[in-house]
Formats: sequence, C-alpha cells, structure tokens
Amino acid sequence: MAWIGLATCLIGCVKTTLSSDFDALFSSMSIGVPELLELQNFRQETDDVKGNFFSADFTQLPVEFTHFLEKLGIAEGDALSPTGVAGIKVGSTANAEHTWIFTVKVQGVDPGEKFYRLHVEGRQPY
Repeated sequence: MAWIGLATCLIGCVKTTLSSDFDALFSSMSIGVPELLELQNFRQETDDVKGNFFSADFTQLPVEFTHFLEKLGIAEGDALSPTGVAGIKVGSTANAEHTWIFTVKVQGVDPGEKFYRLHVEGRQPY
C-alpha cells in the first residue's frame, strides 16, 4: 500500500517550473538557452489559428546580454531603442520549416544595478 502512495506522489509531484519550461522551449531553438540572471515571467501558448507563442521577462548581466544579442544577430543600439527589435528570425532545431519570429525589447537598464531587463516575445506561425 505504501508503494501506491509513493508512486502517486511521484507522479503527481512532478511539475514543470517556469525555468524548466523556458529551458525546454529555448533548447529547441537554433540559438539555444540564453544565459540569464533571473527569469521573472514565462508564458507559452499554442493557438490553432495563430500558431505557437511565448512571452518571457528576464534579467541578464552585460556579458550575457551581449552574447544573447550576438546569437540573435542584432546590434545593442537597436535592442536598446524604445521600440526594441521586431521580426528577428530564429530557427527551430525540431522542425526547420517552423521558424520563430522574435521581438526583443529592453525594458530598463539601471547602471547602478549592472543588469538588463528584457522582454522577449516569439511566435511560430503555422
């Protein structure tokens, strides 16, 4: 009887976290999982009409930020602009035909804090 309770707990206790969901999604992309200081928010949805979508808010140290921009192929000045950068194409390692389209916007840079706050959205149209 104890084994049934343990098995039920193990099955029911396995839950994904924001971080594991974020890592799983980005590991299926050509840019890989970005290094980050803190993942503050992550949401992923699938829509039968619009395709896959995600939204993420995270912080990065300057070296992590520079590395992320290099992988995306965008300039720091563009990322720091008030509108950010839209239309960035990111390949999928799972299916080369389903490219992700990213928007990257830096929401705040505090020189005293020495990190960047980013909001990244991606969609994968069907």
